[in-house]
This record gives sequence, structure tokens and C-alpha cells, in this order.
Amino acid sequence: MNSAEIKIELFRLIGSQEESVLLDLYKIVIERLQFKNSQKPLTDLANGYKAMANDTKREREAMDWIEGTANFQEI
Repeated sequence: MNSAEIKIELFRLIGSQEESVLLDLYKIVIERLQFKNSQKPLTDLANGYKAMANDTKREREAMDWIEGTANFQEI
């Protein structure tokens, strides 16, 4: 069975179900897909943000700069 045939069969089976069964199926599918998505490896962007969050030296420098800028504006 190819993916198109699987989709058609699923649509037929789902379409013939009662509302309570549909709600249960919806919850199961959503939960499964969300879990699968949460297991994906981090993207380059996410890895970059993680690295920045762990860089305490640069974080401290950034905070010093922000505080210096805020104090400069008040003078």
C-alpha cells in the first residue's frame, strides 16, 4: 500500500466514525504528533540560541552595556 492509498483508507475509516470516537482519535493523533515533534533534534538556530544562553561572559557584557546605556540616558 502506498502513502496515497493509506491516506484514502484512513479518511474512509475516520469519516465513518461517531463523534466520540473522532474526538478520541483526534486526541491520540495530536498527542502522538506533538511528542514526535518534540523529539526532533535542535535546528541550527535553536542550537545558536542555546549556545548564547550558556555564554555567561557575553551575557554579563551585554547586561553591563544595557545598564550603562540606561544610566547614560538618565544623565
